[in-house]
Amino acid sequence: MAAHIQFGTPCHLPVPFGDPGPPGIRYCYYGGTIAAPILYFRKKILFVCLGIVAGERHALFYAALIVLSGIPTGIIGFAGKQFFKDLYGQPFVVSLLIIVTGIFLFIASAKKEHKAEITIKSALLIGIAQGIAVAPGISRSGSTIGTALLSGIKPKDAAEFSFLIGIPAMTIATVLTFLEEPASGAGFGPLVIAVIAAFIVWYASIGLFMKILQENRLYYFAVYCVLAGSIFAVLIYLIG
Repeated sequence: MAAHIQFGTPCHLPVPFGDPGPPGIRYCYYGGTIAAPILYFRKKILFVCLGIVAGERHALFYAALIVLSGIPTGIIGFAGKQFFKDLYGQPFVVSLLIIVTGIFLFIASAKKEHKAEITIKSALLIGIAQGIAVAPGISRSGSTIGTALLSGIKPKDAAEFSFLIGIPAMTIATVLTFLEEPASGAGFGPLVIAVIAAFIVWYASIGLFMKILQENRLYYFAVYCVLAGSIFAVLIYLIG
């Protein structure tokens, strides 16, 4: 569960926690992690969708912000694709990036004023954070929520927006990965188990993360990241 909360997107899991398995297993795993936030935030998603159909200004603007945040994410992701991919072969660097995530979360958790609404500027900044989080070791949820908090956005709104912009980002990333490496190598049973397991763990992780945010205890994850990154760095150095 900690891996889910820390890394936010399935593409981060292979380093340093281990590859989920054959392509077929991985895509089912990805599918489960995408389905979980859709179900968890179903009321918010339904509210926005119905608002769009009704032509409500707030819903249209919120949807536009989600799309807008995806622009810098896509630019950074595509421009730095090979660079980020090469990082997967450098576990020590990945461990250091986990520590960087922890330090960033410490800084974000120190922000006390949270009265701002999500604006075009903050959506772009959050999108940039999500793009940078393509790097293994940088938490997608942590970096986006942390950026939102530093922008003065309320914790609940920051978390909702973070997970909602993650749905299209993870979906597009999964589709592009599938096109490069079609699914194979697993039977029906393991695929079903992969989907269910990923969904349950990710759904529970979101619930836990939301609870801790509401209690203003984001620093818990900051401590976890710094400790985990430090332990991995030492182990990799010793094995090395």
